[in-house]
Amino acid sequence: MEFYNQISSKFLKGESIYPDLRRLIVVLLKLSISTYVYIYFIGEFNLYEVSEYKKVIIFFLSGKFLIPFIIFAFTHLILTFLSSVIFSVLTIFPVIKLKRKIIDYKLTYEDKETSKNVAKSVAKYSIKKDVSDDDLLKVYKEYKEKFLFSFDTKLTEDLEKDLLVEKKNVELNFNFTFLILISSIIFYINLPDFNTVLFVIVILVTLVFSIFSILTYRFFDILPTIVLKIPEILKEHGVFEEKTEINKI
Repeated sequence: MEFYNQISSKFLKGESIYPDLRRLIVVLLKLSISTYVYIYFIGEFNLYEVSEYKKVIIFFLSGKFLIPFIIFAFTHLILTFLSSVIFSVLTIFPVIKLKRKIIDYKLTYEDKETSKNVAKSVAKYSIKKDVSDDDLLKVYKEYKEKFLFSFDTKLTEDLEKDLLVEKKNVELNFNFTFLILISSIIFYINLPDFNTVLFVIVILVTLVFSIFSILTYRFFDILPTIVLKIPEILKEHGVFEEKTEINKI
């Protein structure tokens, strides 16, 4: 009842109730999966009526309650472990390689020329006139000590801390969709009402959301590295232009 009151209160205040509903659905799905695991390994179980309080008391005092509890605990741990491993393989390890490539990246002459052409095109579209190399160099000299050229590790550390909550939420969403995927397979096998059309729809939707979660997590994880690399690239490009101007002189 308290949980229901909390959700109702958040909903009436206009706050998001998705995290609370997600936790509730996760518990229900894990209970459901645990039930099928119990039936598969132990067999059918009896449900006592509320009036059969003596049988309920004996169920707890005799220790029989430990059997479903242990099955639920193992089901919870195995599902959590599998989801975490799959998520790590699809996000953390690929991002580590990508981060190394970004850190080691150096501008080539072709990159510098391409970036100048892009800057000229954007400037021409926005201010409606042609921009020369000298104009770009003036802009660089004017802003090279400004914010965009002066990111430091402290800023990226703060950004990483701010993104931790978002990354954790994305990971929880992936775990949620993974649990729905496993549940759907079990329901499809055991429930006649869970037909093929519904099964295919659920599988497709969960796969799309899983891919979206993976890509979002990768972006959040690599964003601080990109932010730290931007001023280095801009300065490298600006120094190249300054050297080019000196050589012309």
